[in-house]
Amino acid sequence: MTNYNDPLVSRSGVVFAVSLFSVIASFLFVILRMISKLGILRKTSWDDYFVILAWWIAFGLSFSICFASRHGLGKRDDGIHTEWQKPLAWSQYMFTVLYNPALMATKTSILVFYLKVSENTRKVFRYASVTTLVVVNIAGLVLTGLSIFRCTPFSTIFDYPLPQTAKCSNILRLSFASAPVNIITDLAVLFLPIPTLTGLRLRRKQKIGVVVLFGLGGFVTVIDVLRIAYLQQASRGVLPLNKTPPRDTGNQDFAYYASLSFMWSAVEVNIRIICACIPTLKPLISRVPRLFRRQKSDLSIELPSKVVEPNTNPKLTFPTTAQEIPFPVASHGENASEGVDSVQFITTPHALNMQSSFQPTPSGETLQSLDMTFIHFGNPKSMVSMSNKESFLFLFLATLLSFLSGFEYGFLNTINCRFQQAAKMGPNGMIGSNASFFAGYFVAPLTFGHLILKRWGFKYTFIVGLSIYSCGVLVFWPSAVMLSYSFFIISSFIVGLGISTLDMAVFSFITLCGPPPLAEVRLNISQAVQAIGIVVSPILAQRTLVRYSTDPWLLVRIQWVYLGIAILCISTALAFYYLAWPEASDEELDNVASSWPSTNTTVAGHVRVNYLTLGLGMLSIFCFTGGQGAVYIISLGPSLGPRYQNIANACLIAGRITAALFLLVFEPRRVLLFFSVGCVITAALGMRLMGKPGIVNCILAFFFESAILPTTFAICLRGLGSYTKTCSAFLIAAECGGAVLPAILNPILQSRGNYAWCVIVAAYSFALVFPLYLNLIPIAKNLRYLLVA
Repeated sequence: MTNYNDPLVSRSGVVFAVSLFSVIASFLFVILRMISKLGILRKTSWDDYFVILAWWIAFGLSFSICFASRHGLGKRDDGIHTEWQKPLAWSQYMFTVLYNPALMATKTSILVFYLKVSENTRKVFRYASVTTLVVVNIAGLVLTGLSIFRCTPFSTIFDYPLPQTAKCSNILRLSFASAPVNIITDLAVLFLPIPTLTGLRLRRKQKIGVVVLFGLGGFVTVIDVLRIAYLQQASRGVLPLNKTPPRDTGNQDFAYYASLSFMWSAVEVNIRIICACIPTLKPLISRVPRLFRRQKSDLSIELPSKVVEPNTNPKLTFPTTAQEIPFPVASHGENASEGVDSVQFITTPHALNMQSSFQPTPSGETLQSLDMTFIHFGNPKSMVSMSNKESFLFLFLATLLSFLSGFEYGFLNTINCRFQQAAKMGPNGMIGSNASFFAGYFVAPLTFGHLILKRWGFKYTFIVGLSIYSCGVLVFWPSAVMLSYSFFIISSFIVGLGISTLDMAVFSFITLCGPPPLAEVRLNISQAVQAIGIVVSPILAQRTLVRYSTDPWLLVRIQWVYLGIAILCISTALAFYYLAWPEASDEELDNVASSWPSTNTTVAGHVRVNYLTLGLGMLSIFCFTGGQGAVYIISLGPSLGPRYQNIANACLIAGRITAALFLLVFEPRRVLLFFSVGCVITAALGMRLMGKPGIVNCILAFFFESAILPTTFAICLRGLGSYTKTCSAFLIAAECGGAVLPAILNPILQSRGNYAWCVIVAAYSFALVFPLYLNLIPIAKNLRYLLVA
């Protein structure tokens, strides 16, 4: 007879013990927090109330898991008695309902604390905290509603066996759906305070200690990833890889496979509460025996709560840098720091016992005046007045961002093909995902993108683009496990928002940073590096696909790569925050434009020539991007395999390097005309060539397409003055043609075959208008490029 208490068969004991221990530990920390707040500081705030609420919800969640573990959770189906089925169903339902509210209350407590801190710090910290708070609560409410009403009709939730007429969403799939939001908000809660904390006027060791203290939330993110790993393991045991959601009660050994993921969910919630309580315990720690008190070499900081009387005359040491202000120790009692809470410590680090000849910081000064930049490359001057040598390092870093976006874009295209195969989607599915991606290019630059670029500059636009980019990558998690086309469309759209915001800042920065005559050369070289990322990432992805080609859970495996990409994006954004980055004001851009008189004095009718050039350039980019996407749909889709895709992507590198070399010798308008005519010729040949010659012709089309976008962008951005940043948003938004032309081409391709190339010929012909205008129209031919900055 099978022993269902055997640990090899049952996990109930482990689930019960760990869940119980975690909720007791969180209870002890909540008690310590309230002793610190009520017993010592004698004051409470809203973040304390939310922590108490979070613990009560966590208690209900942990209790439901413990109760379920005594009624079959963690056991194989054969070990679950029939009378346990109903209480087990109740417990599972309570767990799924309480999980998201517990996370919501805990994160709300932390973010409300951030809002208190942000009253005297940078406004961007406050805005980011409010945004994260809104996302946490909206997402929490939506996910909670889905958990409550996951069965139709509602009354069948607790029925066993589940009636055939009932339709229920699977618990594990709901958990996977919430994973991206949880990780995104986890990373936001983790990284939001770091810039403020690193800007404190503390000694280096003290500053590190404070950052480590607040960085304990990173441990929660690790637990969340571990929980998702167990969810994945449970899914492999109970979820078939198809589009039909199975019912929980119909899954083989559901209670056994899902038990560890439930357990780690309880651990995650309770550890979050503990991490939320730790920063508030300083007043309590100062009361413990001297053995546990801070010595001078410790990382903790002791601040007085009272003003030192004039006769104390403390010894003062004057600061040498803005970040290192020695803190004198109070002489009026060893427990003087008890009255200083966390908010006072962070927001008023200069409120010290100082008098005599030392002048305190003016009362109006806040952390907004602190130097938050840790990595200095000297004092960067205006980007529009930099030489090649001065701009090299910044151009190199901006080009790395291009490589990152190209790497992810190439990987995403490869996964698109695998997703189509797994979800059994036709060409329309690929058209939809492609359209959603390029729709992001239309939305982001014309809404928040150019506003951020105009108001806060290039550095913060990089940061926002990378952050949105990482969010889109994480949304891939539920689409992979649930094989949800809707989630995949959303993911593609968000990724498009992030990459377009990043491209807008990178393209315009590389164009403007350095001597103007080399703008096209710089941008083509940068885009060649981006193309290297587009080439390398599919090769890596294909090796993974080959290795696991027979594994139906391939997409679930690949989601860990996306987690790595998301973390890399967030880390890069944080690194850029600390860089001293060159910028260009509207006044400086106007000065550069005014020194190039031909763009301001030459008019065509009532339109200045630089604005006419901008409009025609946008049309060219729209048609060119659409034609390029159409070429991919026709000849380089998944049916021809990855080999030709890699060769075509390599032609992007060769074409842009070739263009950069040509631009050192010939004028940009002539180089652009050469590549544009090549596009039209290859498109026309595509209507006739079949088989291998047709494939070679398509690859040549990629070669000629390679230089059109960067060269057109750099030409159009000249002489626009204070409108430069706004017009760069218009140029990037014009890439939405990649969503329109493939959708027009697809039905023609299905009915007329190779004749669909006529759509591409038409698109490239319209794009050819721009280089012809530059080379044939006198007002455009007479434009001369500025030789000095």
